Amino acid sequence: MLRTASKLTVPLLKQFLLPVCFMLGLSFAHGQMRTVTKDRHQQLIEFMMGRTPVVSKISPDSSEVLEQSYPKVARKFFLLFPDAVNPSWIKETGFLYVTFLNNGNKATASFSPKGSMNYCISYIKEADFPADLLQKVKGSYPADEIFSIKEIMTEEMTMHEIVLQNTQHYTVISLSPNGISEIRQIRK
Repeated sequence: MLRTASKLTVPLLKQFLLPVCFMLGLSFAHGQMRTVTKDRHQQLIEFMMGRTPVVSKISPDSSEVLEQSYPKVARKFFLLFPDAVNPSWIKETGFLYVTFLNNGNKATASFSPKGSMNYCISYIKEADFPADLLQKVKGSYPADEIFSIKEIMTEEMTMHEIVLQNTQHYTVISLSPNGISEIRQIRK
């Protein structure tokens, strides 16, 4: 027997699914999920007109406007990420989170309401990884190939968590201004 969702179940599902959909770059429209894509020109118009929505996780039906409610956050975001595409904002536990594409790489950042960036995590392609850092990694691990690269950025520093692989195991390393350190190895 197929049951339909009650009116109470739908808001609960939206409250549960909203953060998951946010992290995947999906949004709700007319009861259906869809991927939201905006071009850079449309985003700039929204920013200049002060219409960038911020969805609250506590109350998904209400939203604030980024430029009006959090002008310092809006300025900092567009200063740090001028080429950001398709930003999607959510407010949770007193912080603002945004997912976006930065130079074609998926990124998530966290900001305080006063405008300071807590962190930004980006998944970058090997082709976009700086050549000098790539040489350091390949010099230290010549038999391994790069599986994935995660860039972790704060306002003070940038570091990378890199997963390398060979035929026997994965190796997770950290690349920071202090050098390379091996975090762990995982057998295949």
